[in-house]
Amino acid sequence: MPLLGSREMTDLTSKFLEGCSPYISALNYDVNNRRFLLECVDNPVERRPLKRALFSNVLSYVEEIRSDPYDDDCMDSVIGMHWIDKNRFCLTTEKREVILGLEDDPIIETVI
Repeated sequence: MPLLGSREMTDLTSKFLEGCSPYISALNYDVNNRRFLLECVDNPVERRPLKRALFSNVLSYVEEIRSDPYDDDCMDSVIGMHWIDKNRFCLTTEKREVILGLEDDPIIETVI
C-alpha cells in the first residue's frame, strides 16, 4: 500500500513507524534495480524486522553522512521521513540523510 496519497511536506515518520521502533535493520540502495530499501525492527533488543519501506523506480540518490559524532556500536535509527516536493523524498537517520528522486510512492509492508 502507498505510504500516503498526498505528497505534502509532512513528516511521515509516525505513519511508517506505527507499532514499530525507529531502529534500522536494513538500509540499502540497489543502483542496478533502482530500488531503495528501509527496514526497521520491533525493538533494539530482539531486532526482528517488522516494517519495510520499498522505494522503486528511484531516479536519483544522494546520501550525506551527518557530521555529528556517533557511536559505531549503536544501531542507526530513523529521525524523520518527509516529501521535499512532488518527486523528492528525504529520510533522515542518526547517521545520514538520504534524498531520493522518485517516480512512484514508496510501498510500506509489515514483515511477518
